[in-house]
Amino acid sequence: MEINCLACARDGGCFEATAIDDVVILRISGSVGAGGMNKTPDVSIIQKALNDISAEDGGAAAAPLKVDGIAGTLTRSAITRYQQKNVTIIDGRVDPNGPTIRAMNESLGGGGVDIVAAGSGAGVAKGGKSPFQPLDPKVVTKIVGLLAKIRVVIRAANFQLDLASPFIGTKKIVKPTGPFQAPARLALNLLDAVFDLGKLSNPSPSFHNIRTAYKNMDVALNRSFETDPLIAPILFVPNKFVVMETKAAAYTSAGGAFLSSKARLKKLGVPADRIYLCNNLLNESEIHQVSVAVHELAHFVSGRPFLIDDQVKTGRMLNSASKPSFDALKPEQKIRSAEHYAFFAVLAGFRRLD
Repeated sequence: MEINCLACARDGGCFEATAIDDVVILRISGSVGAGGMNKTPDVSIIQKALNDISAEDGGAAAAPLKVDGIAGTLTRSAITRYQQKNVTIIDGRVDPNGPTIRAMNESLGGGGVDIVAAGSGAGVAKGGKSPFQPLDPKVVTKIVGLLAKIRVVIRAANFQLDLASPFIGTKKIVKPTGPFQAPARLALNLLDAVFDLGKLSNPSPSFHNIRTAYKNMDVALNRSFETDPLIAPILFVPNKFVVMETKAAAYTSAGGAFLSSKARLKKLGVPADRIYLCNNLLNESEIHQVSVAVHELAHFVSGRPFLIDDQVKTGRMLNSASKPSFDALKPEQKIRSAEHYAFFAVLAGFRRLD
C-alpha cells in the first residue's frame, strides 16, 4: 500500500511531498551472487544497497556487509535472505533486469504513501550519489530524550481538556467562579485563546473532537492502534534521506496511526506508520522541537475523528511574524489545523514561551 508523505517545512508549514524525484536507481552490468559474473563494481553496488535496506525489509543493515566488491559467502547469503523476504525466485543472484534488483529499488524508495512533512518540494539525490545519510547515534539519543518531553506536553494538554470539560455546554462555555476553580478557568482561557471555541454557537462537538485527537496522540505515543498486544513500535525515528534534510524538519503520513505496518511512504519506501525527525530539527530550540513533533503527531492521528491538515501553509505559531495568519483563521478551521494542536500542547506543557 502506498501512502502520501506530509512534511513539516524547515521554515514552518507543511507540504505534501509528492514531487520527490526518483531515488537512485540501482544498475549493474552483470549478475551478482551465486553463478553470477560478479564484477567488482557491480558487487559493491549490491553490497552497499543491501546495507542501506533496513533489516526488517530483508537488508543487511543489522549486520552490514563489507563493501569490498567480493561476492563471498556473506554477500551471497545476504542476497538469499533478501530474496526470501521480497521475491518468489530464491537463487542467491541479482540479475541486471531481474525481479530482485527491481525489488531492491522499491525497498530503497520507489513507491509508498504520500508524505506529510514540514518543508516544501523535495528531491532525492541522483547521479550515483547515495540518497542516504549515515545514522548518527547522537541523533537517536536526542530523539529518545525528546520523546519524553512530547509525552509530557500531550498529557498536559489532556489534563487541561479534562479541567475544561465540565464547563463546555452545547450553547456556550460557562466559566466557573470561586477561588477553587482557578485551574479550570485557566484551562478554558487557554482553550479559547488557541481554538476560539467561545465563538461557536455550539462548542461541544468541536471540543469533543479536539479531546479525541489528543487522546489518540497519547495512545499513539504508547501503544499501537493496529496490533494486539497494544505495544507500539518506535514511533519517532531518525530521517535517513539526505534530500529531506534540505527541505523538511519532520515528516509522516496523514492518519499513519491507523495504517497497516506494511504501508510505505511514496517515493521513499519507508514505513508509513512512523514519524521521521530530521537532524536539522534537533539543532533547534527544545520548544520548537516539541512543537514540530506534535504538529506531525496531529497529522499522524488525522482522520479520526476528522482530518487535521494545514490551514496555513507556511510559518509556525511560535514565530511572532507568522502567528497573526494562524490567529486569523475561523474556529472551524482552527480545530482542523495541526499547528494549533502543536501550539496548545506547547502552552499546556511549557506554560510560557519565553
